[in-house]
Amino acid sequence: MGDMTIRGIDDATLAALRREAERRGMEPAECAAALLREALPAPGVRAGGVRDRAAVARRILAAQPTVSPISSVDLLREMRDEDP
Repeated sequence: MGDMTIRGIDDATLAALRREAERRGMEPAECAAALLREALPAPGVRAGGVRDRAAVARRILAAQPTVSPISSVDLLREMRDEDP
C-alpha cells in the first residue's frame, strides 16, 4: 500500500475528519482512506457511468441499518384488503 501526505487541509475539515473517525471508531488516517475509497469509483468502472451509480447505491444500502423483516408489499396488501 502506498502512503500519501495531504497538505493545506483547513482546520474545520480536519476537525470534521477527526469527528467522523471517532464516530466510526477509526484513526483519522484510516477514516480518510475509507472516505476516499467510498468516494471513488470501483476499479474498472468509468466514473459517472451507470455501473458507477449502481456501485454507489450498493455502498449506500450496505451502510444502512438492517431493514425490517416485514415486506412493504405485504403491508400494502394488508392496507388494500382492509375494510374502508
